[in-house]
Amino acid sequence: MQPYAARDLLVRTFYLDGEQAFFIADPNTQRWIIGNQETRDLLQCADGLQSERQIAERLAASPGRTEELLGLLINEGLVFQDKTLFRKQCMPLVCDREILALHLEITNQCNLRCTHCYLSSGAKKKNELGLQEIMDIIDQLEPGSGKKLCITGGEPLLHPDFFNIIEYAAVTRGLEVDIYTNALLIDDETAARLQDIRDRAPFGINIQISIEGADAETNDMVRGKGVFDKVGQAVNRLINRGMEKNIVLFVCLTKDNISQFDALVTMAETLRIKALKFSQWQKQGRTYETSWADKSPTSEEWIHCGHRLLSYPHRDTILLGNFWGDLKNDSHLGFGLTGKLFPKLVCNLKVAPRIDCQGNVWSCQVFVDQASIVGNTRKTTLSQIFSDRPYKNLFRLCTERESHITECATCQWKSFCGGGCAGFAYAENENYHMRDFFCSIRTYWLEQFLTHKIEQYKLQRWSAAANF
Repeated sequence: MQPYAARDLLVRTFYLDGEQAFFIADPNTQRWIIGNQETRDLLQCADGLQSERQIAERLAASPGRTEELLGLLINEGLVFQDKTLFRKQCMPLVCDREILALHLEITNQCNLRCTHCYLSSGAKKKNELGLQEIMDIIDQLEPGSGKKLCITGGEPLLHPDFFNIIEYAAVTRGLEVDIYTNALLIDDETAARLQDIRDRAPFGINIQISIEGADAETNDMVRGKGVFDKVGQAVNRLINRGMEKNIVLFVCLTKDNISQFDALVTMAETLRIKALKFSQWQKQGRTYETSWADKSPTSEEWIHCGHRLLSYPHRDTILLGNFWGDLKNDSHLGFGLTGKLFPKLVCNLKVAPRIDCQGNVWSCQVFVDQASIVGNTRKTTLSQIFSDRPYKNLFRLCTERESHITECATCQWKSFCGGGCAGFAYAENENYHMRDFFCSIRTYWLEQFLTHKIEQYKLQRWSAAANF
């Protein structure tokens, strides 16, 4: 065995009752530990070139003590028996995983003209995908797999074959289907048909309904006069059919509605719906000329809502939102101060590709610019598209962008962040080699996690000493 520990460990020094201690985290595996100088020295010596005996000699420690400490660090995931095992456990900042979901825009036609629509949906486009072409795309997700198909638009309910598409995907093919809608077309008959499909689909369906605030004034400023009340009626129709746990409310947070965070949570919980999802505004589509600074909440407001979300008891409604800049370490919220892993932003670049109503394919829903198109389903399969040069070039660009971002060069968190989301960075700056706009928010929460663990450790030590 030639023990190996990462060469880019994050190390933070602190003191407990005058004794020096170290918080040490591996950005590659997200594992962390609190130890003393002996722990730090051993991790530095574990370079994959020396045996256990050689490390013991270098540290002037007994073989038994070295073996004991190595065993502890191996169990904690900070040391591996050799470099090969370490590489197998690493989680890179940008991953090339299998496709688990698709965002499929079946039409650009929409009955609203929302002021912040990132696709500028409205009129039906020329040469939109036909029914068979849509079915062929759906067929590229394994049947009965429970993989997710997100049917969106435009307004998908305007498509003349909407119910045939949903029936085929959810019932015939056995996929989990999410429908993204403004809900204006959900009358009693539509609600009944959705309930029927839900009842026959092995993995069910979810109906994601967009709103922009907790009251008509705030919502209708973006979506149009009278929309808020009509959406409320549609939600009640679905609830009356026992579909509350199939409803997801979707809110794009801006300066205009961030103050309604608590009111929106109260609304969702009162309705007992499945989830309330908060999203960030993007400088794309109809808001191409409006910068993030002009429309988005401040970093302090994002952070405040993040704290509110962490304190929410999660009784009946799931709350989701990018309040932590895409950091992940918790299976429930995505991020948590009590999580066992150190938080990290991981880009699964093609895990949920976006396909527009003309068959153009992007590796992710956040990409909308023409330069980021990686293929077209009318020409070839998704499998081939993600094996071809355009995608490989984008993947390489995303994996290398951190080295081109000036601010990342001296940032202690760069191995946990990588400069943020490439898609968001391009949307705001038309340049992949810049940070995204959640940088300061991520820095805050990374520091919060580290500080929380150190304070927790101190309390445990003091408590143990008091009880001794």
